[in-house]
Amino acid sequence: MAHNIKNVRIQAAYAELKKLIDQGSYSRIIKTTNKIVNDDQSQPEAWQCKVVAYIQLDQFKEAINAINKAPNRQQMQFELAYSQYRLNKVAAAIDTLDSAPDKDSPRGKELRAQILYRLEQHSECYTVYRELLRTTADDMDMERTTNMAAVQVHRVELGQCPVPSERPTASYEQWYNSGCAAAAAGEAQQALHRLSEAMKQCEALLQEEGASDEELQQEQAIIRVQRGYVLQCQGREKEAAAEYGAVLQNTKLEDPALLAILHNNMAVTNRDATIFDTRKKLKPTQISELEHKLTSAQRSELALNNCILAYNAQQPLQEDSTIEHECEKLLSSGVTSMSVKGRAVLLLAASRAKAGKLEEAVAGLQRWAGANQQHASICRLAAAQLRLMKGDVSGGISEFSALPPSELYRPGIVASIVTLLLSRKQKPAVTKLFKDAANWHQNNKSGSSKSVEQLLRRAAEYHMKEGDPQSAAAALEQLRDSSTEAAAACLPSLIHAYSQFDSSAAQALSRDLPDTVSSSTGLDADVLEASLGPKYFQKAAHKTDDKEAAAVPGAAADKAMEGGAAVVGAGGRVKTRKKKRRKTVLPKNYIEGVVPDPERWLPRWQRKGVPGGKRRRDKRKDVGRGTQGGLGDTADKYDISKNPGQFKSSSSIQQQPEPAGPRRNMPKKKTNRKK
Repeated sequence: MAHNIKNVRIQAAYAELKKLIDQGSYSRIIKTTNKIVNDDQSQPEAWQCKVVAYIQLDQFKEAINAINKAPNRQQMQFELAYSQYRLNKVAAAIDTLDSAPDKDSPRGKELRAQILYRLEQHSECYTVYRELLRTTADDMDMERTTNMAAVQVHRVELGQCPVPSERPTASYEQWYNSGCAAAAAGEAQQALHRLSEAMKQCEALLQEEGASDEELQQEQAIIRVQRGYVLQCQGREKEAAAEYGAVLQNTKLEDPALLAILHNNMAVTNRDATIFDTRKKLKPTQISELEHKLTSAQRSELALNNCILAYNAQQPLQEDSTIEHECEKLLSSGVTSMSVKGRAVLLLAASRAKAGKLEEAVAGLQRWAGANQQHASICRLAAAQLRLMKGDVSGGISEFSALPPSELYRPGIVASIVTLLLSRKQKPAVTKLFKDAANWHQNNKSGSSKSVEQLLRRAAEYHMKEGDPQSAAAALEQLRDSSTEAAAACLPSLIHAYSQFDSSAAQALSRDLPDTVSSSTGLDADVLEASLGPKYFQKAAHKTDDKEAAAVPGAAADKAMEGGAAVVGAGGRVKTRKKKRRKTVLPKNYIEGVVPDPERWLPRWQRKGVPGGKRRRDKRKDVGRGTQGGLGDTADKYDISKNPGQFKSSSSIQQQPEPAGPRRNMPKKKTNRKK
C-alpha cells in the first residue's frame, strides 16, 4: 500500500514537472525534482531535469554537485563538461568531454570548438567549425560562421593563413571579424573600410529591429574601439583618442574586457598625461575578472604596461609583487609573445640598473641575447649602454663588437665605436673598422644609401688625416662606384688622395673633371643682367653714385641739394626722381640768433626765478627726518615727579554743568535706494 502511495506521488510530481518545463520555471523544477529524488534516488529523468535547471539558472557548482550524486552521472558527462567550461576550468572540461558518450554529436563538437578557442588552439578550433558547417544545417549556421571568422583573426595574427576576402552578404559581426583580420595583417586601410561597413550594417539591423539609441551605442562600442586601435597603429593618435573618448562618453560599458582595452589604449595615446592620470586610467586593467575574458597576448600587454607605469612612477605594483617578479613571470610564460618578452627583458634590465645591480642587468641581457636571435641586437645595445653608464669603455666596445655584421657596420654603430676607440687612442683599430665596414658594404652591395655614402666619406677623411692616402683612395673609389651622383662630388678628393702616392693616376682622373670654359658658351649677358631684376640695378646705381661722390669733392653736397635718387624704369633705363623737401616749422615768438632757455623742458616749480618754485621743494625736504616718536628735552617738562605741585589733581577741578537747551528731534531723511 505504501509503495503504491509513493508511486502515485512520483507520477503526480512528474505531471507537475512537465507543466513547469513548459512554463520554464526552473526554480520550481528544482523543488519538484527534489521531491521525486527524495522518494526514489534511482530516477534518472529527475536528476537530468535537476541538472539542466541548475545550468539554466547559471548555478554551475550546484549542477556539478548534482551530477556527482546522480546514479546516471556517466550519461551526463556533457553537462559536466559544460559546467566546468562555464566555471573557466577549461583543461578539466576538455578531459571530461573526451570521456563523454556523445562527444562526436553536434553539441559535443560545438562545446569542443568553444573550449579549444579558450585554450587558444586556433587551428584545431577552425577544423572543428569547418566540419560542423559541412555536416550540419540548422539555424545556428550564421553563428558558427561568425565564430569561425573570429578564429581566423588569430590565425592571421600568427601567420597561419592569409586575410579572408570580403563577403557582401556577411553579417555585421562577420564584417567586424574580417576587419580585425585585416588589422592583424597590417592592412590598415582595408581594416578601416571593413569596420565602417560593419558599423553601417549594425545600425541598419538594429534600427530595423526597433532598438533604442542606447542599445545601438552598446553594440557599436566594440567596433569603434577597434577603429580607434587601427587609427592608433597608423600614427593618427588624435583621431584614435577622439574615437575612444566618444565611446567612453556616450556609452555605458558593461563588458570589463572591452573597458580594460579601451582605458589601456587611451593611456598609451595620451603621452602628455601625468603619472597620476595614467595610473587612474590603467586601474580597470588590474581587475581579476580579466583573466578569463582576454587572450594571453592581451593580458601580457596589459601586465607589461602596468610594469612600465610602475617603473616610471617609482612605485611597486602591488604589496606582494615587484617589477622584477612580473617581468620574470612574463619571460618564463610559454604563451607570451616574443615582442612582449623583448620589451620585458629591457624593462627588467632597466629596473635592476636603477637599483644599482648593473652587473646582474648586463648578465641578464647577455643571456637573453645568446638564447634569442630575434632581440639579440637590441639587448647588446642595451648592455653596451649599461657598461658605458658604469664607465667601462672596453666593455661597451666589446658589446658593440658582438653585434652581427648587418648591425655592426651600420653608420651609427660605426660612428659610436670610432668615438670610443679614439677616446682610448686606438687608431689602428679605427682604421681596421673603417676598412672592414667598407669591404662588407662592397661585398653585400649595400653602398647605395645616403648613410653608407656618408660613412665612406668619413672613412676617407680619417685616412687622409692619419696620413694613409691609399686607404682614403680605396674608400673614395668605392664611393664613386656605388653612386653616380657621388662620383662627381668625390672626384676632387680622389685626385688629391692619388696625388699623394700615384701622380699618373691623379692625372688620368683629372681628365674627367668638367670643362669650365665650355659651360659658358651660348649665354647672353643682357639676358643674364635682366634676370637679376630692378632691385639689383637700383643698388648698383647707389653704389656708383657713392663712388663718384667720394672721388669728386662737393659732388655729394650738390646731389643732396638737388635731392635726386636713381630709379630703374621700364626696359632697365635709369631715371632720377626729385624728393620733396618739407618747410621747417619754427615755434611762435622765435627770435633768430637768440639762445633758447635751457630750463624750458623743466616743470615750472623746478625753474629758477619762478615764485613758489624752490619754496615748495624746501617745505617738503625735512618731512620724515629726525627721531620718530621721541620727546627729546620736553620729557622733563611733563614729568610730574620732577615738578611737584605744578599740576593740579583732577578732583580739584570743578566741572561746569552743561547748559540745558531744548531737545531737537530732527526727522530722519529718507534715502531712495534702488533695489
